[in-house]
Amino acid sequence: MAFRSPFRSSSISQNPSLKVNVLCLLTHLHSLTTSSSKNEVLYSFKKPLERSSLAKFLKENCRSGNFTVNEAFYFFHYMINSQPISPISSFTTLFSALAKKKHYYEVVSLYKWMKATGLSPDLTSLTVLINCLCNVKRVCDSFAVLGEILKKGFSLDAVTFNCLIKGLCVERKITESMELFKKMVAVGCRPTLITYGTLIDGLVKTGKINVAVKLHEEIAKGNKKSGVICRQEVVTYNSIIDGLCKAGLVEKARQLFLEPMIQRGVVPDIYTWNILMNGYCLLDRIADARELFDFITRKGYRRDVVCYNTLINWYCKNKEVNEALSLYQEMISEGIRPTTITYNTLLTGLFLKANVKDAQNLVGEMRVNGVLPDSWTYSIFIDGLCKNGCVLEAVELFNTLVNNKFAVSIEGLSSLIDGLCRTGRFGAAWDIFQKFSLHENIVPNVVTYTILINGLCKKGQLEKANELLSYMEEKGCTPNVVTFNTLIFGFLKNNKIPKVVELLHKMVERNVKPTECTKSLVMQLLMKAKNYRECLNQLPQFPV
Repeated sequence: MAFRSPFRSSSISQNPSLKVNVLCLLTHLHSLTTSSSKNEVLYSFKKPLERSSLAKFLKENCRSGNFTVNEAFYFFHYMINSQPISPISSFTTLFSALAKKKHYYEVVSLYKWMKATGLSPDLTSLTVLINCLCNVKRVCDSFAVLGEILKKGFSLDAVTFNCLIKGLCVERKITESMELFKKMVAVGCRPTLITYGTLIDGLVKTGKINVAVKLHEEIAKGNKKSGVICRQEVVTYNSIIDGLCKAGLVEKARQLFLEPMIQRGVVPDIYTWNILMNGYCLLDRIADARELFDFITRKGYRRDVVCYNTLINWYCKNKEVNEALSLYQEMISEGIRPTTITYNTLLTGLFLKANVKDAQNLVGEMRVNGVLPDSWTYSIFIDGLCKNGCVLEAVELFNTLVNNKFAVSIEGLSSLIDGLCRTGRFGAAWDIFQKFSLHENIVPNVVTYTILINGLCKKGQLEKANELLSYMEEKGCTPNVVTFNTLIFGFLKNNKIPKVVELLHKMVERNVKPTECTKSLVMQLLMKAKNYRECLNQLPQFPV
């Protein structure tokens, strides 16, 4: 389905009174030059390789992690083709090194290749394989490897169980992970602190705080059945403190865990204080968060960038931008380097307060402090310009980014389209949508489509808006309740009763859950209908 613009393409006139120097802005944002990528392959297939080079690679490079994937593949190729073939220990060393660098898929591929040669894996290589499979969310396959371990008569150790438990937790199969934990104890394999930490973290992330607390107490007291007494580390406490804080139980976290952990000789780290600070912020208790922020220094801790970013974020959300900027200046004076997150947060806060000029100046400081922007920085800037009456400047910035081959995000594109629609430049918005969705390989999301549907409705182009709804579904983008509400409101405003009923049926067919806004629209529909009862009978089984 090819859409043509429902309006003539409107050219965007330049307004000197509003124009900002976008090129100057981009100079601050990023260097416009791109460096050519370097070839990372240090070993050529054309050069003969000696076993001494292999031994050095396995002993030094694999231990330090100082190697590339290309190098790993080259040495693997050498090991598998050498006569005699390298021992399984060499392959295990290579697989372990790759796994540490999170090249999980590569390990799985190389293992299959090695297995095809007839070389029999050892327990370590199989455990590494289980770890890799779990990290790519293939826990079912990892249990097949566990079967192979048992078939070969290897004794299961805590490392193997820990990998499987972690994999189940990653897939949020917390019940299965607890069952595996019980089996681990039943077969006489003693759980470690990593086992408990993994389970507690999984329980917390799935909302099972009470179970996590109970397990935590079990560790502290010692499990009589298993004979396990683990000295807990700060990371275990942090997991539960984090879960309690996110559940709004900050004071309980301080009383039940922070104070006892200190009494047991477990020293809180800066991450512990960051968790508590964020917990107070989540409850909108910024004053308490600031008090804790100041308390950290008095206790002898050096506040890190996360501490500052946490408070800066919440000050900006509450539009207390001056407080946020004061903290920003303080962190610089303390020698703490701001991150992209720091600047993105401050830019968002400045635009919320309509401080466009200050936002531009901050971008200049960003480059001075050696911090490079990301795609989110550009999206924030485009959105901020649009929402503060500088749509033309946002268009110029967007075009300059595209012309200089920057990766433009769908969020930035959607913000620009929204800004153009809100200022009556729907033709330009439509042209940009068509250009980038059809030719620039930027996939529109439900927000992009909903913005355009809203723009079409406001222009009275209801049939075109309805066509766009069908088009987005054809493209695999599922409309949400906001999309439907927008279109329903447009048809209802124009007394298109049958179309509204049709859209309500579509909502039910697609299992889109109604909101209070939807129910209000349905009531308006019934009030507008000439025959109330007939209209009511035509409605789908829909909660009103």
